[in-house]
Amino acid sequence: MFKKLFATALSLGLFAAAQAEHYNVGTFLVSAPYVFLDENGLPTGFDIDIIHAIAEDQGLDYELNVRRDDVSKLFTDLEEEKVDILIASISITPERQEKYDFTEPYITDYRAILYADPNKSVTKFDDLLPLKVAAIEGSADYHLLEQSGGNPVAVTSRFVGLKKLVKGKEVDLILGDENVIKYVLKVHPGIGVSMQRLETDEKNPSNPMGILVRKGDKELLDKLNAGLKNIRANGKYDEIVTEWL
Repeated sequence: MFKKLFATALSLGLFAAAQAEHYNVGTFLVSAPYVFLDENGLPTGFDIDIIHAIAEDQGLDYELNVRRDDVSKLFTDLEEEKVDILIASISITPERQEKYDFTEPYITDYRAILYADPNKSVTKFDDLLPLKVAAIEGSADYHLLEQSGGNPVAVTSRFVGLKKLVKGKEVDLILGDENVIKYVLKVHPGIGVSMQRLETDEKNPSNPMGILVRKGDKELLDKLNAGLKNIRANGKYDEIVTEWL
């Protein structure tokens, strides 16, 4: 009887340990090449491949939870423990670091603009402030423009921003990550827009991005950092960069 109870307890313990390794990963359809839907309607992109490679390296079982409505709700999902991990080309900012724990940066991007009118091309962030600039609602770009006294126009996607820029002429520029804008130009050649990287300065630094967990979840953070370090060392990270960037 004792052996049977011990075996049952051991079995339940192993089951609980296995369950503890399952994580919900929150993401958002930010833009290609980071997170977007493939031809079958499934999430794909640089971020998806990165979290998959890290999970595989660390033996983590996970499920993707894709937000399509409001990027700010991602953070609410993490706070309310609906998800355990966030990855969605999320910029590492001092404000966010006060509330969440970030991994080491898995990519660093730079701000750039898309413009249709060459007369509206600028090279410095401060030159954006008098202009109507489209930025993803809730993004670090949007908040930086807002806090700097600019005129951000909230859009839900780069596609919506492009429509406002090219067809509706409702905005002067689109502000975003250089890698995203390069990808837009790669898959939509001849749409009549051009790109310019903005100079980095104190107000417009480079844009490191990290994977988020809840504040104080050191065990999970350590696993993610270890996995990121390993895929950089074994060449998997470079394969993903070549695929998407």
